[in-house]
Amino acid sequence: MPRKKPGRRAKTTGTDARSKIVRKSKSADARRTKKSRLVTTATLDKIGAVRVATKVDLGSLLGAIGARHPAEFRIPFRRPDDLLICDFVFENLRLSGAAPPKLVRKNPERFATLIVEFPPQSFGEEAFIEQPGAETPPKPPPSPPRPDQIPPPPPEPVPPLPSSRIRMAGRSRIAFTMPAEEKSLEFTLVATLDACRRWPMSLDINAAPDPESSIGGVLGEIFKHDWLAVLVSSENWRQTTDALIGGIGGGDALRQPLADAARRLAFRASQAYSRVIQQQGRVMLDADINEELDVIAKRFAPLRDAERRRTAFGALSLMSASAVAAERGIDFERFKEFPFLPLFFSPHEPAPNVTALELPYRVILSPIPQAAWVHDSTPVTHNSRTELWQTRLTGAPDGIGPDTPTKVRALWSPDYRDRNNPGWNQIIQLANDLKPFRMSLDPFDRLMLVELMSNFTDTTNRRFVPRAARAKRLALSALGALLDVEGSWEHLPKDVSLEQWRHLATLGRDHYVRVVYRGFLCPFQHPASLVKVTERKFESLSGTNRIAVLRQRYFIIVRQPVMQYTGAGHTFGGKNFPFTEVEILTKVTPSLSNPNNSAVDIGTPPSKKSDAPLRARFWPMIGAKDFFFQIAATDLCGDRVTFAMPLLFVGKEVNDEIWATKGVIAAYDAANPARRTGPIGGASVCYAAMKDGAPGDPKLPTETMTFKADGVIGLPAECAQFYPVVDSADVGIAALRRLLQDPQANLAVTYPEAYKNNGFGAGNAGEIFLKALAPFPLQFGANVKSDAIGGVATPDMAIQGLSRIMGPVAAKVGADVETALQNVIGNKFDPADFFADAKILGGVKLAELLKIAASLAGGDVPKFLSRELPDKIEASFDWQTVIKQSDGLGLFVHSAGGPTNFEMHGLVSSPIG
Repeated sequence: MPRKKPGRRAKTTGTDARSKIVRKSKSADARRTKKSRLVTTATLDKIGAVRVATKVDLGSLLGAIGARHPAEFRIPFRRPDDLLICDFVFENLRLSGAAPPKLVRKNPERFATLIVEFPPQSFGEEAFIEQPGAETPPKPPPSPPRPDQIPPPPPEPVPPLPSSRIRMAGRSRIAFTMPAEEKSLEFTLVATLDACRRWPMSLDINAAPDPESSIGGVLGEIFKHDWLAVLVSSENWRQTTDALIGGIGGGDALRQPLADAARRLAFRASQAYSRVIQQQGRVMLDADINEELDVIAKRFAPLRDAERRRTAFGALSLMSASAVAAERGIDFERFKEFPFLPLFFSPHEPAPNVTALELPYRVILSPIPQAAWVHDSTPVTHNSRTELWQTRLTGAPDGIGPDTPTKVRALWSPDYRDRNNPGWNQIIQLANDLKPFRMSLDPFDRLMLVELMSNFTDTTNRRFVPRAARAKRLALSALGALLDVEGSWEHLPKDVSLEQWRHLATLGRDHYVRVVYRGFLCPFQHPASLVKVTERKFESLSGTNRIAVLRQRYFIIVRQPVMQYTGAGHTFGGKNFPFTEVEILTKVTPSLSNPNNSAVDIGTPPSKKSDAPLRARFWPMIGAKDFFFQIAATDLCGDRVTFAMPLLFVGKEVNDEIWATKGVIAAYDAANPARRTGPIGGASVCYAAMKDGAPGDPKLPTETMTFKADGVIGLPAECAQFYPVVDSADVGIAALRRLLQDPQANLAVTYPEAYKNNGFGAGNAGEIFLKALAPFPLQFGANVKSDAIGGVATPDMAIQGLSRIMGPVAAKVGADVETALQNVIGNKFDPADFFADAKILGGVKLAELLKIAASLAGGDVPKFLSRELPDKIEASFDWQTVIKQSDGLGLFVHSAGGPTNFEMHGLVSSPIG
């Protein structure tokens, strides 16, 4: 591809073009003017014409330098007595001609490195799903019995010997820097191993201490604000800078021009930080770096080569960061916003001459400063038995005393991809497809570990700070590593759900690995964690063989059992959800079936959006049966009901993406109603706020309640991005049950739009709070005498809603329920709606005798009422009104000798107990 012509560059004046750069343009669109320092769109377009380097990968730069300048010599070493097997690699070290031979620096001006390479220290071994439901995590809280379930399926079968597939890790290495005060090292094994105890480790610049110190108090705050200053003053930073400058070519003559340019860039970066948003500042400073390199390239030919120019770009970025840290204090929150810092603080593959341990499989770990290695220089023998040689990582000062825990970072993984890279979704797909096979850590697990420990440039969550994991034990040997490491992260970046990791391995073989994924239970929003445990267990195979196989199981821990609901973020303020609090009584589930097998379809991610693993959107199941969570809910009146039902697990990856949240809400709402229904068992539920003296009782005995999930707006990203609502409920109306003398009479209801939008406000003057899904006809059959509500009346009604003012209300059958209830919603009573074809005296229609009432609260509106007394339950039907007109046939005379009062009363009571 032809190289683009550089855009218009700065004119130079004076004798030293390196120290003064004057912009040619001084128009209103210029980036700098005397009156303003704002950046316009036209200016950014102009800057885009300047040659701007793409994102620099520090690992690839250092790797290319290492390839151009391979180590001077390598010595493979094997000691059979204690199986000390490694290769010693020496950089900038040579053998002196004197006797005894010694290692001395080849170039006294450069740092010298001793690298110890070990055989593979870990393995990726195939794991098999454990029998679901067979084992419950230790000490679960007591919970009510779950509904009957079919027997769980057997565990995943293990193939014949050799049982499981396995992959071997690459080589691991520890690098040490020769101290400046040491001029030589005896060329003996004992002296070399002693140097591995004394010399400081050569580490990648991302193998940095945590930005917030564990010291706490004032010292912790000082460390936090000086974090970048501490890094740039470290030996590892200096060595990395020197390696980049040396990789450019041209010797040390380049160092001073680069340092002068770095100071100028640091000044501009400080101004850009306070003047423009991050992306604009990055574009501007990339252009500034290129301009500085253009000036230097006029005097130094190596910078005219594209590859060496990229190396110079990286070196100048590092030196500029050092100058920024020297000029002003930068705390970690502000550190991310400086444009050129992300060039080298994002995850990258470590250089060949720094410490890098592939442990566990395909995860590159590195200790952080202040750690050291402890080992014996000679074989250790007791009772004719020789110990396996090993070197142990410790935080103890000078390696004296018992080994103390140390910090390690996951710097890199071959599975790592940047979030904005399409490869991110490809890694998720590999994890979904279990490729190459099921392991303790899947490819996306490894990606997330690197993101959590080494992505210092993440800006998706300002509260996220990359934190190292804590290693209680880390030892290397010829037979593999011993590892006991644990990491926990409270604040997570976007699309990352891994919140805890525990890894135990012996001789390179995993024997206990726990990965915890953050999520929620849908629809009730409870924070929960999906736990994946891979554990080595002894089993019999083919009756005579004993094997130790990795078994993997999943279970869910409810992190916050009690959730309270205020309607925050919900479109209707939560009016269509009758509970103020829901408690999940099941704190820990038994082992579940493979989550991938019960995942829901949420659609395909839009362009440049992250996908979600299957385990982040699944129905917890045991075999072919849904797992039922035990739930207790408190309604608007403070009454508590219990029920059991399945819940959908929604991982943080889904919750973080708007498209995925919409997809999982649609998938939940479209699920079989049996999965979304909780049996209430006839307990009373308060569906709306109570009102003293109101005839209509919102407390209704409920048989079942079916839920849906709604979206939310404006809630923090840490909260569940869905809200529970009632889809439908089967309720009993006590007054109707008593009047009909049918204790099983239920009405399928839901919340009407008028109530969801207005509550009991102006848009719902009739105080309708529930509507029937289908009209409920009041048919008094042969077993119910009509004199239950007066011998002269034969009621013929269809209940289509419930009002807090008048109780059950009716509308014309056949119309849409919401539309049919408009009279009642508008606080009007039409007898034709309520009674339809009901007759008195055998043939006179009530609807023809009565007029529309202007208010439901008046005495001329019929009321279905019920009340609970200490010894009995009463249900009554009461209506008093005045007949002001005759029927259509003129059979009824309404005004003979004064007004004609119409009264209808009925009372049914049932003793309690």
